[in-house]
Amino acid sequence: GPLLFGSLWQTDLAKSLGVSDRTVRRWVAKDIPIPPNVWLEIASLCEERAGYLTEWAVFLKKESGK
Repeated sequence: GPLLFGSLWQTDLAKSLGVSDRTVRRWVAKDIPIPPNVWLEIASLCEERAGYLTEWAVFLKKESGK
């Protein structure tokens, strides 16, 4: 969560997944299990962020002349 969204990750993750932040807090506390489809959605968010960061890294290297 923090790697994807920073310090307010529970609220932002909840918004991205279309669930309440209370649900995310219950997952974190292990009060309820995280559904398998949610794991896949989080994986997709990670892949999306990784792609975006890779694009920026390429751009920054070009701008630096390397």
